[in-house]
Amino acid sequence: MVHILTKNRHFKIAQKLLGKIAHKDFLSSPSVLNALVSTHCDPDVNSHVLSWLVISYANLRMTQDAIQVFEQMRVHGFKPHLHACTVLLNSLVKERSTHMVWKLYKKMIRLGVVANIHVYNVLVHACCKSGDGELWCQSCTKSSK
Repeated sequence: MVHILTKNRHFKIAQKLLGKIAHKDFLSSPSVLNALVSTHCDPDVNSHVLSWLVISYANLRMTQDAIQVFEQMRVHGFKPHLHACTVLLNSLVKERSTHMVWKLYKKMIRLGVVANIHVYNVLVHACCKSGDGELWCQSCTKSSK
């Protein structure tokens, strides 16, 4: 149903429906995510749906579920939306999981997601939370080359 709504550009309704079912514990399991992805062959629709799921889980403070969905996207070759990555990174910073912030950021870049000012703001915030400003300088130097 979510895929059909998304394909027909009924984004708000699809997001609301996905938000309602995101509360179910079983949804982020790899087998359920594989089934969700295999029901529709359009990669753009799958990217939309899974990105919304990442955002929903991150906003619900279900960060491990959001990471699991992100990993399934990576495994299936779907490019997550920039907003989904930003929300997930921010959620990790709030949980003080700065080591995961950097791991996820690197994976995000490898998937072809281009960071913007909002992502860099989250990364600066992560460095401030961890007290490691030098890490930020090193990261900026590497990404500017």
